[in-house]
Amino acid sequence: MTVAVCLLLYSLFVLIVGPPALRRLTQAGDAPQLGAAAWMTAIGSVLLSWAAAMMVALADLAHHVNHPGALIASCLATLRGLAAGNAGTALQIGLGVLVVFGAVAITTSAARLVRILARMRSRTHGHASAVHLVGRRLKGFDAVVIEAAEPAAYCIAGRPHAVVVTSAALETLTDAQLHAILAHEHAHLDGRHPEIIAIARFGGDVLQAQVDERRSATHFAVARDVR
Repeated sequence: MTVAVCLLLYSLFVLIVGPPALRRLTQAGDAPQLGAAAWMTAIGSVLLSWAAAMMVALADLAHHVNHPGALIASCLATLRGLAAGNAGTALQIGLGVLVVFGAVAITTSAARLVRILARMRSRTHGHASAVHLVGRRLKGFDAVVIEAAEPAAYCIAGRPHAVVVTSAALETLTDAQLHAILAHEHAHLDGRHPEIIAIARFGGDVLQAQVDERRSATHFAVARDVR
């Protein structure tokens, strides 16, 4: 298990320290092929370390299949040994640095997510209030009708929530279709789907920002090489 932990620590170190360091080293684009090789080497080493750690962990799991508690105790003992410096000062310092970096990364991401959700909540509450002001109640339904030429129906998470249907949609839909669509929108609100989508978009935005950053650096390096 010590080998698996060391491999995972290495991968975390590369994931945290690698991108900033490689960006500084390759952003000038003086040697694009070397820069691309450095990025690919870092990515490949992380993937290989994950695969190797998984194989080692599976081997340990197979060895302790009848005593899962012993496997957990072994993992905890390994981590305690690394933290105490039993495996060397370098690994002890590396573990401490990774813990600090991990805590900072998690705290930063959590704070950013809270800010995004707060902004979304403020906007949606304002939108819901505006809809209740300008729209009219749909008789027999928990929904609000707004005048619009485009058929549409959607939900807004707010205080209170709002399910909106346009006047054009009312002219298009049958009663059965309207019942089904409004029930669908209310199900979104009951399942807190707007909040879930916001969290998913946050994760997608973070990943897309990383991809765009890598792509921009690659394009810059290629352009420098062409010139």
